[in-house]
Amino acid sequence: MGRLGYHRPAVTSASCPLFLPKRTSTRHVRFVPRSEVGAQSELLIFIKAIGRRLVQTIAMVKADQAGVTSRVYIWDAFVRLFHWTLVLSFTVAYLTEDDPLTVHVWAGYVVGALIVARIVWGFVGSSRARFSDFLYKPTTTLRYVRDLVLFRGGERHLGHSPGGGYMVILLLVVLAATVVTGLIVYGGDQQAGPLAGMFTEETGEAMEEWHEIFANVALALIFVHIIAVILASFVYRENLVRAMVSGYKRL
Repeated sequence: MGRLGYHRPAVTSASCPLFLPKRTSTRHVRFVPRSEVGAQSELLIFIKAIGRRLVQTIAMVKADQAGVTSRVYIWDAFVRLFHWTLVLSFTVAYLTEDDPLTVHVWAGYVVGALIVARIVWGFVGSSRARFSDFLYKPTTTLRYVRDLVLFRGGERHLGHSPGGGYMVILLLVVLAATVVTGLIVYGGDQQAGPLAGMFTEETGEAMEEWHEIFANVALALIFVHIIAVILASFVYRENLVRAMVSGYKRL
């Protein structure tokens, strides 16, 4: 064939392996769906939020331990001493009852003396200890009790709450009745004590039942008081028992 009829074959990848194009390996390439990317982002945001919350909580605990948290002095020394001494003396009086009688009587004397002192302090004591500070309207008290039972926050009170104020009055009245009937029983039945000779033995025996009734009512009120303190501590996020020990409450 002549020179003009010669056609040079085209060099292609099929005819010459040296000119094969380089293939990009996709063996390690992973395509992440958009939904998975969004989930990872949300998880990262959640972890960061938890971390920030943890840091804030640690800072609050350290501030509270260092005394940085604002606190205010509410319960004076007399109120705290009265409270815990009354708890101890009533417990001793209730558990001893007739055996031994001497311990029961002297514990009752202590309860009576505490009641008189608290009534006086309710007029001349510190501002938070006075009756005028915690005697609320019945509607206010009912609203407070309703919110407490339903675990609603409601208005927070630094001193006695409306329910706590009426509980103080009820306990003073019932405990006073318990002490008076006990003195009548002791004076009439045993012919002893400050009321000795003023009442007959029959009167003393008749008052003994009333003495037990008032003591049991006082015990029931104390249980209600304890439950209310636990509820209020949970609802308002404050340790009310510790406040009655230290005298301080948070602002």
